[in-house]
Amino acid sequence: MWRLFGTCLSFSVFGIVGILLGMLVLPLTFVFVRDRQKRRKISRSAIGMAFHWFARLMKALGVLDYRITGMEQLEAGGNRMIIANHPSLIDVVFLLSMFPMADCVVKKAVIHNPFMLGAVRPADYISNDDTGSFLEDSIQRLKAGSNLILFPEGTRTVPGQALVFKMGAASIAVRADAEILPVVINCTQTGYLSKHKPWYWIPEQKPIYEIKVHAPLKQNDLVQSSRNQRDATHQLNSALMAYYSAKID
Repeated sequence: MWRLFGTCLSFSVFGIVGILLGMLVLPLTFVFVRDRQKRRKISRSAIGMAFHWFARLMKALGVLDYRITGMEQLEAGGNRMIIANHPSLIDVVFLLSMFPMADCVVKKAVIHNPFMLGAVRPADYISNDDTGSFLEDSIQRLKAGSNLILFPEGTRTVPGQALVFKMGAASIAVRADAEILPVVINCTQTGYLSKHKPWYWIPEQKPIYEIKVHAPLKQNDLVQSSRNQRDATHQLNSALMAYYSAKID
């Protein structure tokens, strides 16, 4: 009962803060901050901080627990694709709090959500609304020196089923010649906002998330030889699936 109360309180706070940021605070950056890069930095910092405190609120209320390790892998510089498995929607909260300045691919439903639009637009995230432009935008951002957060599965993992990575992440990494920073998310049981679970579903026991940033992966170590980009993409995608399958509990 306590975790049910804590869950309701947590998501109520999330909604209120989201409305304040998305409909009142961040839209003002278009008025007072004319420089696009500064506006992006301010907006992403605000979103990252909000997610950081939301995760801490859920932990303080006993709704869930989490441990983040491997942050020493975060060296300066860009041109890294930050990839992670995707057991629940809470994963987005963790990753954007850990990497607030990174580019992020968001679903078109988020882009067109009136409550989220005011936050997403000034943060200048990438929409997957159009597959072709999404791939090109992601590649160009990486080549320009940005880091990019992407879930190779394209959706949340179905509990009990094997990982299946779509080709998009591998294709972007190959074409941008980007180093890969793998983040592995393990949960003691099915967590909040998992696939096919409503927000009000409460696990029998408090979920504990283990989030570990592993050492960067170089494509040359994963792709032995390739005739072309298509072949390299298939090899890289298979190697990443094998890598994650071995590390997920």
